Amino acid sequence: MAQALVQAAPLKPDIRLAQALDDYEKILSDEERKQLHAQGAPDAMAAINFTTVIDRECNSRRRHSYTRLFGQSLVPFEKEFGPYEREIARLCQEVQAEASLASKQAQKEESELQARERSEAGKHRKLLVQLKDSVHQSKKEEKDLRMEIDRRKLRKRKQQTLDTLSTYDYQRTYKQIRKQCVPGTSNWILENPEFKMWKEGPSKGLWCSGKLSPKDAASFFFCRFGDQESLEARTVIGSLARQLVSDVPEDAFRGFSHKTPIEHFLKSTLSDTRQYFVILDGLDECDEAQIREVADILHSLLSSPLHFKIFWCSRPNVVNWLPPKFQPQQQVSLDSDESQDRIASDIGRFVEVTLVEWLEGDTPDLQISDPNLVVTIVERLEKEAQGMFLWVKLQLHTLREKKSDQQILDALDRLPRNLPQTFERILAKFTEAEDIEIGSQIFRWAAVAKRPLTTQELREAIGIEPL
Repeated sequence: MAQALVQAAPLKPDIRLAQALDDYEKILSDEERKQLHAQGAPDAMAAINFTTVIDRECNSRRRHSYTRLFGQSLVPFEKEFGPYEREIARLCQEVQAEASLASKQAQKEESELQARERSEAGKHRKLLVQLKDSVHQSKKEEKDLRMEIDRRKLRKRKQQTLDTLSTYDYQRTYKQIRKQCVPGTSNWILENPEFKMWKEGPSKGLWCSGKLSPKDAASFFFCRFGDQESLEARTVIGSLARQLVSDVPEDAFRGFSHKTPIEHFLKSTLSDTRQYFVILDGLDECDEAQIREVADILHSLLSSPLHFKIFWCSRPNVVNWLPPKFQPQQQVSLDSDESQDRIASDIGRFVEVTLVEWLEGDTPDLQISDPNLVVTIVERLEKEAQGMFLWVKLQLHTLREKKSDQQILDALDRLPRNLPQTFERILAKFTEAEDIEIGSQIFRWAAVAKRPLTTQELREAIGIEPL
């Protein structure tokens, strides 16, 4: 009926509430309906409160039911499973004890393992340090080896450059002259005002004309008439350049090639903080073209920022062949009266030293009975020398051949006046045909040789029989 009413049309709220309460009472028991109506006709609030009371009673009955149920089953559980529980508890304790022991054992083993690892690590670190040191040493040795290889290459490069500049034995002539030098001679030129002005002042060139050659220099060269190679400009400049760069570090030779002009190489290699001295003797022995080439290169060096001072000795006529730009700024003439007196004094000293050497020893090279004859020889040779050391040397050798004091005096009375007469007298000594032939062969060999021959080389040369 109620369902039909609902579907038929919408009802008012109070009717719908009455229908709901009626439906609510239908689900209650008789006892519960009595309790609900005990306060009168029920309304919506009474239904709600009654429902709350029923819920509390239901919850209480469920708790009592659970207590009775578990209380009845607990006693049999304790009785049946109690021993197992206690055994399990005991086993748990044993397990805990064993676990604790195992933990301690594991900690001990872990500690020992860590100690071993630290020890091994220490050994490894030591080995690593040793290996590192070894690698470092190997790298250092490798680096040193590479540097040594580079140094060898640079030294080889430097030697090749020096040989490219010149292989001429420029010291040979110097050593030959040095052997003949008498201590104490030629020192006077160092006190010459012109020399001092050149050495200490701004002047870059000093020309010494005459017959005296310098002995000491930072870079020197002797042009020798009998040595054709020494008369070539390339030999002169190359030899001077080789001496000037001989103490330059190897790195400076990296960019040099045989096509590099020598003056350009010197300008780029030498230091502008050093003073360079060049000593050149006998330039007048070269032909005019070679003289001009040498002069042009030297002038180029003098005009550069480098500090060059050039001292050259020659006969006076060489100035006629020098380019105008290379004319000497200062000159020391050995033909002046003062210079001639100095040279005469040096010649006297040279004769004295030579005679003393020849007269000493058990087998003297010169036989003199009267000691005063030594003074006479010195005075006569000093007077007639005209500043020519070679002339004096040749006369001394002539006197050494004499057998008595009188023969020596006779030779002093007939001294040749100059070098040509001296050479004529020497050649006149060849009287035997065999001597003349040997002398002729010697002259022929000397004329065609590219350099002066030694005595041994001449002996071998004249021994060759032509085919």
